[in-house]
Amino acid sequence: MALVRVLIGAVLFCALVGCGLIRPSADITFGHPLNGELGEVLDSGQPAMLRDLTDFDWDEVHLFNEGASRDRVEQVVGAPVLKDKYWESSSSLLVFEKDGSIVNVLSITGDYLRADKPTWTSDVAVVPWGAGALRLQ
Repeated sequence: MALVRVLIGAVLFCALVGCGLIRPSADITFGHPLNGELGEVLDSGQPAMLRDLTDFDWDEVHLFNEGASRDRVEQVVGAPVLKDKYWESSSSLLVFEKDGSIVNVLSITGDYLRADKPTWTSDVAVVPWGAGALRLQ
């Protein structure tokens, strides 16, 4: 009887994982101090190095905006990040890595970060761009 319960549990677990109901994802931080730092760059109109605005060590960052698919994020980052099929928040998503491992995933309030590509090194600058936007370059 115990073996039957274990087998039923294993089958249910596999079914849930296969359907995507249980899937690995990263912990996303909302309300990080970087929100305020980026707001100051926006208000001042002066560019800044992104690494100088963060309080943790990283060597690569990936930027995704509202509507980015889980598959695309995972393809770029190389690891599971999103639980849902799409990044549906009206904020930007920054995935920071150090030596190929995720060290921080931040939701940046307001969808005002822009870039020509998703991935940047720690040498990236945050530059005011037009009315109310910041550009990674």
